[in-house]
Amino acid sequence: MGNAVVFAVFPVHEAPRPTVPRMSTILREPVLESLVVIASEQELRLQLELERWRANPVQFAWEVCRHRLDAWQADFLDAIMCEDNIALQAARGVGKTFILALALIWFTLTRVNARVIQTAPTFNKHVRDIFWGQWVHYFWRHACEQPHLKWLTDSFELQTTRLQHRERPGEWFAQGIAPENLEGYRADHLMIIVDEAKVVPENTFKVVRPSMSAIAPDAEAKMLVGST
Repeated sequence: MGNAVVFAVFPVHEAPRPTVPRMSTILREPVLESLVVIASEQELRLQLELERWRANPVQFAWEVCRHRLDAWQADFLDAIMCEDNIALQAARGVGKTFILALALIWFTLTRVNARVIQTAPTFNKHVRDIFWGQWVHYFWRHACEQPHLKWLTDSFELQTTRLQHRERPGEWFAQGIAPENLEGYRADHLMIIVDEAKVVPENTFKVVRPSMSAIAPDAEAKMLVGST
């Protein structure tokens, strides 16, 4: 995967956490480079809200998914703003898959024509049942339960292992796949997520390298790897 920022997270005794400024409250960059012609008030609202949330993933976690994050989870989301490769090592039960699934939803919704490809050792158990069945669907239910976000949830459709924009399903989506199908994805806003990476075949990381490097100068390609 090349150079990567490594997070190591293990259970610790709970203690009061100091309030510190989040990196995402400081970073403000021009976003939504490929804005389409505004056709409706709903589309304008979508663009403005996605711009705000793209600059602040921690705020997105609370306002859309209704979750206040632990300090390390907020730091992890902040790191995605400025790092392309992040490896997350965590003990079981601390929230590794939880935060990776949240990152998938945040990146997908806040980049026009984003593509997020997620994989894990086995499709049925790790991808479909755990990553998507337990967590992506869980976060999406929280979003759908909020009437004031209907404009957002109506713009996207969640299937078993796919989250896609209703008007551009082939261009703007997140997809859970088996490791052997990871090769060949391209996009101006691309994210690859590999959960339980220590038991994913090594060849998986080799075939994805062209996707991570063959991008336009103003595009972004990010890879998140989680493991125990």
